[in-house]
Amino acid sequence: MRVVAAAVIGFCALVAVGAGVARATGGGGQTIATAPVVSAGAGQAGSTASFTDSCQNGYEFWALQLKKGDLVKILWGTPPAVDEVALWAPGTIDSNNDGCLYASGWSHWTTSPLLSDNDPTPGAVRSSQMIVTEDGTYPLLFLNTTGANAGAYTFKAVVLHGASVSFAHQSKIPGAGTFKASVLAPDGSPINDPALKLTLKGYWSARAGAQARAHTLATASPTNGIATFSYSLSWHLWGKKIRLGISGGGSSYQAVTSQKELVKVLVPLQVGPVLASTAELKAVSKALRKPIYWAGPEKGYRYELTRTTNGYMYVRYLPHGVHAGVASPKFLIVATYPVRGAYSKIKKAAHGKPVSGPNGSIYWVRPNNPRSVLVAFPNVPYEIEIYDPSPKVARSIAADGLVRPVR
Repeated sequence: MRVVAAAVIGFCALVAVGAGVARATGGGGQTIATAPVVSAGAGQAGSTASFTDSCQNGYEFWALQLKKGDLVKILWGTPPAVDEVALWAPGTIDSNNDGCLYASGWSHWTTSPLLSDNDPTPGAVRSSQMIVTEDGTYPLLFLNTTGANAGAYTFKAVVLHGASVSFAHQSKIPGAGTFKASVLAPDGSPINDPALKLTLKGYWSARAGAQARAHTLATASPTNGIATFSYSLSWHLWGKKIRLGISGGGSSYQAVTSQKELVKVLVPLQVGPVLASTAELKAVSKALRKPIYWAGPEKGYRYELTRTTNGYMYVRYLPHGVHAGVASPKFLIVATYPVRGAYSKIKKAAHGKPVSGPNGSIYWVRPNNPRSVLVAFPNVPYEIEIYDPSPKVARSIAADGLVRPVR
């Protein structure tokens, strides 16, 4: 029969315990006071024939140094040398028993063990686990009650630290940037450990009506209690809502999971230069709720989009094979600048004599740079600049009314 005096939590990763593990410390101690400290995860070897109590039980004591929130799992092998294992609370001393460690139970102790287990199945590898609630040194007892079967045994103490991860409530995030989360130990102290691997995940569905799936956005480890994730979300998510959550763990940590938050993805303050399709230009304009002007689609060209932190938008026409970001003045650019009173300002710059264009527009060719043409529309708070290596092309785009918002 198995008796566990504290909550037992399921733990999937079993660690094999071999009978041939080297005797790392020369065996356990005769008393709690002389018990050697066990290194977490290291194989240990002992013998229940080492010492005998007043009830003729063979035994050895060991000690585990644990922290609040640790999940400790004891695995031992080579039964029937061991048929009782017990873990005691910090502060338990030798005088807490009367010299008989076990007699059909733990009645000879003034306190009960936090965790105890027996082995009714010779030849099996046993395991017991619990989460501890305070820092301290925990006495661990291996005991044989039959006498005749006392002998060698091996074991491991697998210890997984506890952690919590959380982030401040927020209803929206930019499409690209950094995301910070707080990572604390169970006692509230900040964790600074590269062994704790955390993953920022986004949850959304690929199409309407489909089930939301997890997508990895970024990974990080905590530094001084803060995990910083650098992420970038794709165009099709801008302006939409997704859920965010963080999960992770590590070889010396329990699984950790944060809350999930529903957030709206905003267009980043700065974009590109990146290549964008017509559909993506439309998606950005829709997410921003602001127009992006261009000269319409052009066969054989791709569109490079750049947005600056002051809200300027640039659409550059690149022939196939030319990469985004290439430094060259050879290509058509249509820029959109937010300017209050743009129409009157261009009129003023043209000394009251701008050229009238289609759809009520006016345009002005800069005298000192004829490759640059400024365009404005009545009651539209945007100034549009057309640049082309050929002044004739730049002027004809304005004169023919090709400049319009992406729709």
